[in-house]
Amino acid sequence: MQNKGQWLALGVKAVFSGHYHRNAGGCHGGLDMVVSSAIGCQLGDDTHGVRVVVVTADDVIHRYHSLEQLRAGGMDEDLRKLLQA
Repeated sequence: MQNKGQWLALGVKAVFSGHYHRNAGGCHGGLDMVVSSAIGCQLGDDTHGVRVVVVTADDVIHRYHSLEQLRAGGMDEDLRKLLQA
């Protein structure tokens, strides 16, 4: 794809990438750009973790969870419910 207009025309709502060693991202013209931290060495203030992404018919929901949060209680309840639907 050459530009975000082509992605939006195809219904793309978010673009995900990773291994940046910190979380980053933004939204430009309706296209969500999400960069997830590496699970190993962190260069910023983010803790070790993973991004959980749930895709529904209407939306793309994503949230970064620290490994400690996942160990203590798992992912957020709203995401868990969406995955069970």
